[in-house]
Amino acid sequence: MCATQATVTPFPATSRYRPEGAAALLAHALPDAWRKPALDLLKARGLPNPKLERWKYTNLLAFERAGCVPAVVCPQNFNDWMMPNATRILCVNGHVVSGATLRGDLQKFVTDGPMARFDDGMCWALNQALTVDGPLVRISDTGHVFEIVHLAVGADVPQLSSPHSVFALEAGAEATIIERFMGTDHAGLVHSNHALHVTCAPNAKL
Repeated sequence: MCATQATVTPFPATSRYRPEGAAALLAHALPDAWRKPALDLLKARGLPNPKLERWKYTNLLAFERAGCVPAVVCPQNFNDWMMPNATRILCVNGHVVSGATLRGDLQKFVTDGPMARFDDGMCWALNQALTVDGPLVRISDTGHVFEIVHLAVGADVPQLSSPHSVFALEAGAEATIIERFMGTDHAGLVHSNHALHVTCAPNAKL
């Protein structure tokens, strides 16, 4: 599921998008060149709100109103309760703390992702602008079970977690992947904007 980046067409001034709604979060974005298409999209369109039909059940303005900042890693040992017979990856607040990490290949997969397939891809753009890591699972044979736990750990300020997960299957490969989204009893609000990117070669099964 890959696509090239498309040219962003700014919405008319009469639209219900609020470019200023994304300003506080975008101030935290890293200045990588490959983030520019996402940043341009968000600066032109901002965050949609429920007055737009396709976003009526998803209020992204909650990020702005909560004063969210990008989530930080909080490494702790949570492995004891994970599935014993699976290959395990633990992702805390959008950062991989054990298992295969996307960090080294982040630019390749994120810029080759499906953001441009969506005319209204604010969530994809927000992920691309703020993501710093995520699980990377490459599968070349059969019989594998992967368990990926996305754990939210609160802090003193509201946070926005932006993991970008990539599952890449070679021809004829087969695997089962179980993703869990969980929280701890730590106080603090953590929003999650998770991007999932899957590529399957011919005859692969996920």
